[in-house]
Amino acid sequence: MKTNKSLLACLLVIVCIAGSCKEKNDYPIVTVIGEQTLVGEIGHKPMTAAIGPPPPGVILCLKTDTREYTLIYNGFPLVGYAKIEDVTYSLDDQVEITGTVSRIQVGPSEEYLELEIDTIAKMPI
Repeated sequence: MKTNKSLLACLLVIVCIAGSCKEKNDYPIVTVIGEQTLVGEIGHKPMTAAIGPPPPGVILCLKTDTREYTLIYNGFPLVGYAKIEDVTYSLDDQVEITGTVSRIQVGPSEEYLELEIDTIAKMPI
């Protein structure tokens, strides 16, 4: 019986250690919300450790009336400006973007939204 209790105690310790390691490595949690068409203004956002190591320049985002989306194209954040299909997009451009929206949770209370661009068009002024 003593051996079973020792074995159980060892297993419990292993499970607890594995559980705490897993909790620390659970981030980022990516939740795909789905495809959406959004209209807004291209802006910029500060680089955070949540997004990754900072590339030179600023990260572009789409600012709508209610939310802000980090802009992603071909799997990478857009930095400074975007040139897509021979059209250059930069800060303050009014655009319509269709793409996949995802919620990226990088900590227990820290998250942001990403918009992976499928199509983008400038809006007439």
